[in-house]
Amino acid sequence: MAVLALAGCTTPYQRMGLSGGYQDSEIARGVMRIEVRGNPHTHLGTLHDYFHRRAKELCQQREYEWFLDSGSEKGPQVFYGTRLGPTVVLADTSSNKRGWVRGVVTCRDASEKTSAAPPGHLVQILDVQSGLVTHVSSDLAMAQVPRSTRWAFVADGKVSARTPEGHLVHVDVDKLDAARTLGYRLLPDAEQESAAPPAPSPPSDSGSASGH
Repeated sequence: MAVLALAGCTTPYQRMGLSGGYQDSEIARGVMRIEVRGNPHTHLGTLHDYFHRRAKELCQQREYEWFLDSGSEKGPQVFYGTRLGPTVVLADTSSNKRGWVRGVVTCRDASEKTSAAPPGHLVQILDVQSGLVTHVSSDLAMAQVPRSTRWAFVADGKVSARTPEGHLVHVDVDKLDAARTLGYRLLPDAEQESAAPPAPSPPSDSGSASGH
């Protein structure tokens, strides 16, 4: 009954509980490990927001640096029973994946604010598994993205994708949810080179000017 009562409700911003939430621990002075979990109805983007909300609280509104990972995992199965005469038919829910976000946050001292990197040193990268776009430092991006099977750079507000028919397209980051709903497959950096359109063939020796 408790599971059914939670159905359809997004995990609120709260300490870790039965329906999810956040938990954190200090692993060094000014360095915290944060983990956020949600129920099957909580979008990964919401969990990312909770991660940064908790980071701001722990750093007392100071600037901070972070590195995080996210994903989803199969949650507990919920079964529904139907009695047909002497027989009971059981069926489990078809969608019960629970999202998670975990990472490390380093708070900056007040004296470090003046030496903080300007916004221009941040770049956008895409997590092709979740469809989420985030800003990270250029150093971190260059260490994580090239030849990655999970991450891709965002160029001019667009990312590369394959349509269900196999065509290469470029999708605006603000339309990623719609593209994924239509079955587009977002391409990680490792597939970017192979996804490039083939170079035009040189003219044949016959000198024919006709084309296909």
